[in-house]
Amino acid sequence: MAITGNVDYDESIPDEEQEDEQFDDFEIGDFFENSRSLFAVLGVFAALSIYLLRLSVREGSSWPEKTGFAASLTLFLLVSYALLKKANNKYGFLVNFLDHILLPQWRNVEFIMFIVPFSILLISIIGIASNYISSFLYILRIMSFLLGTPITILLFEKTSWMIDSNTDMHNASAVEFIKASLYLITIPVVSLFLSTLFSGYLLQSQNLQVSMLFEFTSGDPVELILLSFSYGAAIAAFLLLFAIVFLLFLSILERFYILVQ
Repeated sequence: MAITGNVDYDESIPDEEQEDEQFDDFEIGDFFENSRSLFAVLGVFAALSIYLLRLSVREGSSWPEKTGFAASLTLFLLVSYALLKKANNKYGFLVNFLDHILLPQWRNVEFIMFIVPFSILLISIIGIASNYISSFLYILRIMSFLLGTPITILLFEKTSWMIDSNTDMHNASAVEFIKASLYLITIPVVSLFLSTLFSGYLLQSQNLQVSMLFEFTSGDPVELILLSFSYGAAIAAFLLLFAIVFLLFLSILERFYILVQ
């Protein structure tokens, strides 16, 4: 079939040039203005890190000051990451990095004047942080322990497809109720079993102790991090299993009450 007349192109369909993500031109004044809140937070953690570092030196490098310094420095690096991420989304630091360096434009001069000293600052801070690696590993163990809870719950949520969304636990048949109940308790039971089994293996084979999880100790960092995570996952799985069993028990009592009426 022949097509005659003017052809209107759908402007919503991007061409090859439109497929490339467009970024703003880098202007250092605009960048500082739009990111001043992040720079303010960055300065707070930088000042706090310097204070705790001086305090740890003056007090003989006791573990509270060293750990506080590591925590403050971690937050400083986290805010720096957020700052660079925001700049990359707006100006395309990573995508157009070579253009920012090589093209003879004034905005690229401003980019170099910012990114070079900022990168040196981050490298210097990471170098200082390497002297406090045990403090960072201690923080990482605590984070690993706490991460066990959301990851276990996320795993439970991602496997909820096994349960028919149309199943009404109150009005379901006995077979449907038992099937849904088994699906509900499967993930917590399996998570609790695997995390407990793995924790027991680490405790026995690697001569670790539960008390080492929150002690400022110099044990094997990888094993302690894995042990912290497995214990966090085990506690989360146990609490989740307890809540599910309790709710199922209430549902059974409700069904039994309805039957005897």
